[in-house]
Amino acid sequence: MRDMRSRLRIILAVSGLLACNSGHIVDAYTAAQCVAFTQHPTENRTREWETKIVLPNGEDVIVNGANRISNVVASYPSTKEKVIVAAPGDYVYPLDVRYDPQNGVLYTLADGLAGGIGRRTELFAFDLVHRHQLGRRRVDRSNLPPICPD
Repeated sequence: MRDMRSRLRIILAVSGLLACNSGHIVDAYTAAQCVAFTQHPTENRTREWETKIVLPNGEDVIVNGANRISNVVASYPSTKEKVIVAAPGDYVYPLDVRYDPQNGVLYTLADGLAGGIGRRTELFAFDLVHRHQLGRRRVDRSNLPPICPD
């Protein structure tokens, strides 16, 4: 019985990822709101996020990231927990961050030369309320809306 429950959980998890990896993740990202970013006076003047978001349950989350080698991280002040919401990898940098306030989902678009060799654009979806990744998908940037304005 226990083995059957484990298999069922795996099937449900895979089904959720497959559903998220369809066009749904792109549509949801397109409909989400831009997360305000700050440009700290840095040498390269990159787009940076250090933005407070209020979740549907009223909890505050601080989203941190930058358009350079970095992960996008959610910090929960009430518990002091920090969670990586998007880890794009070498030479693929966070470019755009959007939030769906109804569902508590954060979307991160990352773009760059994976391994310094080939162009890669990836879209991440992260459930900030339940603190887990919903999906990660390579996407064609030409099929996406313009990134959030400066």
